[in-house]
Order: sequence, then C-alpha cells, then structure tokens
Amino acid sequence: MAQTPREGVAQGCPWEPLVDQLHDGELSQDGAEQVRQHLADCVRCQRWLQVVLQLEVASRYMRHRGEVARVRGGREFAVQFVAGLLTLLTLAAVVAVLWFAVSP
Repeated sequence: MAQTPREGVAQGCPWEPLVDQLHDGELSQDGAEQVRQHLADCVRCQRWLQVVLQLEVASRYMRHRGEVARVRGGREFAVQFVAGLLTLLTLAAVVAVLWFAVSP
C-alpha cells in the first residue's frame, strides 16, 4: 500500500516522492493504483511525472550518444560530447522552467 503523503512540504505536492516510486516500479499494486488515482486529479504530480519521464529520455539519449562516441573515437568524440552536453543543458533548462511553473 502507498505511503501517506508527507505533511508540511514547502513546494510541490507531497505525493511527488510516490510518483517517483511509481515510475521506478517500487510500489505495490495497491500503492501504484492509489498514486495513479491521485495523478488523475493533481496537475502538479502530472507535471512532475512529465519531468521524470523527460529526464529518463535524456539519460537514455546521453548513454546512446556516449556509446556512439566511444565507437567513433578521436575528434568526433569531442564533437559528440559537446553536442550531447548542449542537449543535456537544454533539457535541464526545460526542466527548470517546468519546475518553476509548477512551484507556487
């Protein structure tokens, strides 16, 4: 069963840690269902889930870019690294904008 949301959280929804656990597959079936029901009505948690999913996509993309760079090597590695770093920084900016949009 899902944990009870924390009291007195300054920013965001107290269910956000449970959204993380849902994404990571760490909740029981009952707990996951409770979080899904909460997600249906909570815009903050919906946005937080979007941020978590975007970070997962960025992480997979960066791992893939790293694998390509290791295969090619040399000067192309530097170009690939810089391109990947710029992508990550852009995604971090998007996450920051979303985070501040969700904050009260």
